[in-house]
Amino acid sequence: RVLGQASSAALNKVISDVVELEISLAEISASRADRRNADKYYKKMTISELKTAVPKIDWSKFLTAYFQPSNITVDDDTEVALFAEDYLNSMLDIVQRTDKRVVANYLLIRLVRRYYSYMSKDIRELFAPLRQVLYGVTESRARWKDCVYDMGQTFMPTAVGQLYVTKYFSPAAKQKANEMIHHIRVAMKEVIGSVSWMEQETKEKGITKLDAIIEKVGYPPYQFNETVLQEFYEDLHYKADTWFTNGIDYYKKGITENSLNLNRTPSREDWSDGASTVNAFYSDSENTITFPAGIMQPPFYGEDFPMSMLFGGIGMVIGHEITHGFDDQGRKYDTEGNNAPWWSDSDVRNYENLAQCYRDQYSEQEIAGLHVNGNLTLGENIADNGGIKASYMAFENWQENNGEEQILPGLGLSHPQLFFVNFAQGWCNLITEEGARDRILTDPHSPASVRVRLPVSNSEKFAEAYGCPVGSPMNPAKKCHLW
Repeated sequence: RVLGQASSAALNKVISDVVELEISLAEISASRADRRNADKYYKKMTISELKTAVPKIDWSKFLTAYFQPSNITVDDDTEVALFAEDYLNSMLDIVQRTDKRVVANYLLIRLVRRYYSYMSKDIRELFAPLRQVLYGVTESRARWKDCVYDMGQTFMPTAVGQLYVTKYFSPAAKQKANEMIHHIRVAMKEVIGSVSWMEQETKEKGITKLDAIIEKVGYPPYQFNETVLQEFYEDLHYKADTWFTNGIDYYKKGITENSLNLNRTPSREDWSDGASTVNAFYSDSENTITFPAGIMQPPFYGEDFPMSMLFGGIGMVIGHEITHGFDDQGRKYDTEGNNAPWWSDSDVRNYENLAQCYRDQYSEQEIAGLHVNGNLTLGENIADNGGIKASYMAFENWQENNGEEQILPGLGLSHPQLFFVNFAQGWCNLITEEGARDRILTDPHSPASVRVRLPVSNSEKFAEAYGCPVGSPMNPAKKCHLW
């Protein structure tokens, strides 16, 4: 029996009803592109006002249950943030007119979908056909790889981060990352100061915001504090033979920890990711940049790389994250990460006009039969283009002060060319056509090939380095520029 049904016909009816409910919910959901705009959906209010805004939920009962594990009491004067008022009200209308058994089946299926990777092999394999349709994946990843990934990224990122840093992250790498950030900051000041469309007062505010960005490099300050690490995991009792229970325990603790944040003063120094993470981050609500130790490896970084490759690799990543503070959403936040306007009306108009070039340019790109969504990917596209410009400018400044390094033997490439080669190497990937389509529909990043081609085709420095004639595919006469 599946979902309480003994026959295939009855089960098909259950699934059909669940799919119909999911489609109804999807139809009232804002698009991913729209949801990027916090101004459009963010509403700060008291719980009393929340009860009026979304009256069909018993908020007192719900919030009392949510905060009960952390022994926190809320009342009508407690302030909350509401991001989906229209959706919640429409969703409740749909739920109220839908049979309760359909709703229960839907929630059960969503629950299994959320946690199936922690379940037994027979359950995991039920999702194999779906993975093949969505992503073109024909084989499941080895179980041990899933377990290692979950331990490092989800269950115990701080503890695993300590092991990673000890073995793979040298003091030289941390020092080099800090030096690179300094070089990119200097270049970004030049970029902001040089744009012609921005009023001087706004430029000065932008530079003040740039100076206020907090850098978090390598690992958190408590990475080797054994007392702190013990406190992180003291309520968790993982076992090798209870993987599913491990996951449930972790998420239960996460809910409690998250609820405790209600009465905590946010710290811009906090880390949300482990040191072994291969990624980098900008937080607009904190005005911080984070570069975990995991990203300080080839192709982004190597201790024996020439500076041209470092600026094209980790330098571009740094420039990308800093530029997020000035992309179409990040620009709305001030030095401390508050959503507070600091732009003149004319600067906003000029910004939007220039940003429209990126919307149009990227929307023309077609991958796997679909066009890139220039609205969904706008923030990342601005960061890619601004990041490569700031990093190349920093590279030129470094060369001017230190002289040109020796050319690498056997390649026949100049250092400006190596800069762009290593930038492109960072986005080499292998992806199925199904996976590419899924990403175009859901990912705020443009496809990897587009992330390489368009930023360099917008760069005069690339055309100069490779001698691309004006009007050629990699040096179009019309280029998009913002920063």
